[in-house]
Amino acid sequence: LYLTACLFLPISIITQHILFLFPLLHALFLSSEQKVSVAFWILALILLMNLISVITYPIFDLLPTLLNFQFPSYRFERFLCIIATNILLFFFLEGAIRIKQRCASLSPSSYTVFILMLAVILFSENTAYTLYLDLGDRTATAFFYISAGMLACTALSLFLFYKVSRDAQREHRYQAQISMLNLSRQHQLELSQMYAELTKREHDYKHHLQTLQSLV
Repeated sequence: LYLTACLFLPISIITQHILFLFPLLHALFLSSEQKVSVAFWILALILLMNLISVITYPIFDLLPTLLNFQFPSYRFERFLCIIATNILLFFFLEGAIRIKQRCASLSPSSYTVFILMLAVILFSENTAYTLYLDLGDRTATAFFYISAGMLACTALSLFLFYKVSRDAQREHRYQAQISMLNLSRQHQLELSQMYAELTKREHDYKHHLQTLQSLV
C-alpha cells in the first residue's frame, strides 16, 4: 500500500526516504532481534522496493517501441505499471521472508559487511535514478539494464547472506555436538572414578569382615 501510494502520488525522492524511517524506527525499538539484523533486513527491503518500482518504468516506456503499439491513456499505462510492480514485489518479498526464516543470526561484524554491501548498491541505485530523471526517456534502456544488474546484485547479496548464515548455523550445531560429546566423556570419566572408588571400598569391606571374623 505504501509503495502504491508513492507511485500514484507525486512524492519526491527525499520524502520517500524519510517515510522509510517509520518502519525502520518501529522495527528498531519494538523488535527483539539484534539491531544490526533489523538494519540489514530493512535496508534489503528498501532496496527491493526501490529497484522493483523503478525497473518497471523503463519496461513500460520501451513496450510501445518494441511491440509497436500505444497505450490507450497514460493513466492506463500507470495502472498496469503499478499492478506489475506489486506482483513482482510480492514474489521478491516472499523470497526474502523465506530466506530470513531459514537464516540464523550472525555476528555483528558479518552483518556490518552485508550492510555496507547493500548501502553501496542503494547509493548506486539512487545515483542511477537521478541520472535517469535528468536525462529523460532516451536513457530508459541503459537504466533498465543498470537497475536489473543492481537487483541481481541485491539478490546475490541475500543469497550470500543465506549461505553464510547456513554455514554459521552448521558450525553452531557442530560446536553443540562437540560440547555434548565432551560432557558425555566427562560423565563417563566420573562414572569410572565412582566405579573404582566402589571397588576399592568393597575390597576394604571384605578385609574388615575377615578381621572381625578372626576376632570373633
